[in-house]
Amino acid sequence: MNSFNRFYDSWLDQLQHLVHHLNSAPKPPTTGDDQGHLGNLVRKVMSHYAEYYRVKSVAAQRDVLGVMAAPWASSLERSLHWIAGRVSELQCETVDKENALTEEMLEWQDGVSEFIGVCGDLDEMIGRLACIVQKADDLRLRTVKSVVGLLTPQQAGEFFTAAAELQFGVRLWGLNHDRQTRN
Repeated sequence: MNSFNRFYDSWLDQLQHLVHHLNSAPKPPTTGDDQGHLGNLVRKVMSHYAEYYRVKSVAAQRDVLGVMAAPWASSLERSLHWIAGRVSELQCETVDKENALTEEMLEWQDGVSEFIGVCGDLDEMIGRLACIVQKADDLRLRTVKSVVGLLTPQQAGEFFTAAAELQFGVRLWGLNHDRQTRN
């Protein structure tokens, strides 16, 4: 793993050099030469990342646990690696549960259609819809809890503050819009 650590240090130095060149490139590129130069720089950066993943893959074939531990990365970087993977898992789980709720809602709507046609049990249909709404709310709550579980307390406080401010802003905007359309 020491050889990959050395590679990574060198790779970061080279990346810094490439980024310096990118920052020095004219923005926006005004001539064909400028555009060509920027295109070359972008390709170099892309190749640089490809090289990183190629060398990392070779290192993983030798010592996958060492690569997973990422000793070349800072603790913050390692925590972000973990969070990024967890957020992706959380997103997939949430989408799966949303799909299940959508399917349940479609079944309920089919049942309502049948009810209208055959006059079935209204209480049963309303009960099923209430169950779907509860499951949707439970999913929202579990999702928020899962996201907050990934955060530090300070981050969680900031998250909730931002979420509430967004909710207040959306509500105020909506109320103002409603008032304007009524007048």
